[in-house]
Amino acid sequence: MKKFLTLAFAAIAAMMNAQYRMNNYNGNEGQNDIKINVLSLFFYGTEFGYERILNPNVGIGGSVMIPYGDNTRLVIKSNLNYYVSPYIRYYFNGFGPASGFFVEGFGLLSDGKYTPRDENGISTDTKKDYSAFGAGFGIGEKWTSRSGIFLEATAGFGRNFSIPEDAATSLILIGKVGVSVGYRF
Repeated sequence: MKKFLTLAFAAIAAMMNAQYRMNNYNGNEGQNDIKINVLSLFFYGTEFGYERILNPNVGIGGSVMIPYGDNTRLVIKSNLNYYVSPYIRYYFNGFGPASGFFVEGFGLLSDGKYTPRDENGISTDTKKDYSAFGAGFGIGEKWTSRSGIFLEATAGFGRNFSIPEDAATSLILIGKVGVSVGYRF
């Protein structure tokens, strides 16, 4: 019983401390996050992001990804030229403002090339340009330090709404995965 009371007291104290930190957030702790997706650097391109913290639980931001191109060491082959992805996030009780577990809704504007299919569903030898808009949702976790450096892991999926009719069905689904390192100022 003594161990249980000690554990319960420690848990309540930790929650009160986290609540105190959240209630005393005045916006001076840093409201801007810049980040780079280190996972994308190894596999498919360069992705930079920015997030503005609106309050301790909500942030809005965006990211831009530019793949390496055809003549480089792409691990994930893609005909993507770039994508721009705005998002809004809701954070659940982290250890500070805009940290901890989050859910996000995102949009995705992408541009690239695709191989059209003929009326029989067979791929042709030509490439065509496309632009598409999609939307989706994701989940993630952000760990922040007192010095302003943070680590973020996120994954999400969604659907493109404006793909060409003769494009492959693989363009319908969109996915975002990232492990980012950044700085809050």
